[in-house]
Amino acid sequence: MKNIKADVAVIALGAAGLAACAQAAELGVKVVAFEKAAVPGGAANMGTGPLAIESKFQKDHNVDLTKEKAFNMFMDYTHWEADARLVRDYFWKSADTLQWLIDMGVEFDKPAKFCLDSESTWIKVKRPDGKPSGAGGASFMNKRIFERAKELGAEVYLNTPVIKITRDDEKVTGLIAKGKDGEEIYVEAKAVIVATGGFGNNPDMIKEYTGYTYGVDMFNFRLPAITGDGLKMAWKVGAGKSKMTMEKNVAPTTPMSCSSIMISFMQPHLIVNLQGERFFNEECMQNGAVASNAFDRQENKCGFSICTQETIEYYKENGVDFTTEVFSVDISASFDEQVKKAVESSLESICVASSIEEIAKHFYMDADNFKKTIEEYNFYCDQNHDQLFNKNAKFLRPIRGNKLYAVRIAPSAYGSLGGIKINYKTEVITEDFKVIPGLYGAGNDVCDIYGSTYLYKIPGNSMGFALNTGRIAAENAVKYIKSSEGVEYSGK
Repeated sequence: MKNIKADVAVIALGAAGLAACAQAAELGVKVVAFEKAAVPGGAANMGTGPLAIESKFQKDHNVDLTKEKAFNMFMDYTHWEADARLVRDYFWKSADTLQWLIDMGVEFDKPAKFCLDSESTWIKVKRPDGKPSGAGGASFMNKRIFERAKELGAEVYLNTPVIKITRDDEKVTGLIAKGKDGEEIYVEAKAVIVATGGFGNNPDMIKEYTGYTYGVDMFNFRLPAITGDGLKMAWKVGAGKSKMTMEKNVAPTTPMSCSSIMISFMQPHLIVNLQGERFFNEECMQNGAVASNAFDRQENKCGFSICTQETIEYYKENGVDFTTEVFSVDISASFDEQVKKAVESSLESICVASSIEEIAKHFYMDADNFKKTIEEYNFYCDQNHDQLFNKNAKFLRPIRGNKLYAVRIAPSAYGSLGGIKINYKTEVITEDFKVIPGLYGAGNDVCDIYGSTYLYKIPGNSMGFALNTGRIAAENAVKYIKSSEGVEYSGK
């Protein structure tokens, strides 16, 4: 067994772990970090950029949202289910964290919205390779944080999973990891920060703690390393369990590679359930988190988005109704080819039909109800008024013609949320709210701030919460270490 001594040990190097690692090293303590994957970054490598509020960068782009307004919006939205102190500290720190990244050498493109009615709190990382900012851009930010942590002296082990957190009767004492060669590494540490990203690649935990069945009514992103081991290790040393959910969205159940299909059907088309009936105002599709709540109430938690060839041609010429900062896709270049390949591959999630009867048969929906729904919907379109859900008239397009498209839509998720109970200082606490000295949590492992529905009106929260709680955890861990040593310490 190899033995290491450190002040702070960080478990996993996604956005939260990277921020914790760099921040702790910046504060002058000895840091050791472990990542079970071959590269750092985790799910954040697929991301676009973090949240910031009232930063100089945003002010330079004429974004005037205040921290106070954002905080009130967030707490009203969650009906004060969230830890208000944690949300407050996170929002108030976000501008400083953005500047911390800029000072580190990370470049940003612009503040962005997610949907039409959201705020410009999403700060997109500027890609140094010249490609448009968007999904995957945050990997360059993660790389720079990783480099910075090592420059500051952090000792990093990749391909090295942590298998156990150790503690005595009073406090956490370190951890045990397993090296590439199978050798166990014992780390004696004064503080441990858990930031393993949740359990998005563990279907059993998804089923047990959220009720969804992967591949049936949940089609979330799955990264091999994110299996819930951090939660289990924390629970074994006494951590309480916080509310666990999925960071929900909705999406076509076609492969992620079918980007033109995905963006073309995350639109306000007619959407019906297996009973062949509408069940919500399809304008909600611009906010997938909200839309997912409507899908959750349906049989098999699914629905079917239906449009005509005429609508697709309109999109090719004019662009889609709802654009997104995640997928910037010109469907005119790839829609037809992607549909052709999907049909040739016999994907059950898509149907190209010449009649509504074909669509009903393909998806095993109630044909009589579906026919009635089409007749009613076409009447609303002709009258320019949706009598059922009052959908904006500009999105009312009748379902007629001899070439129709239908795609299955179901809940998706960026990953899991919550699991380890913390206080607003990111200290891990027991079920009865007692602090476990020396143990901290950050990122998705501890994120239960959204209530039941992610807040897309203030976008960038996933990465923003990870980075900021990572830094907060590191700062409080160092404060704990210094106070344990009898050193007066108030922060940076």
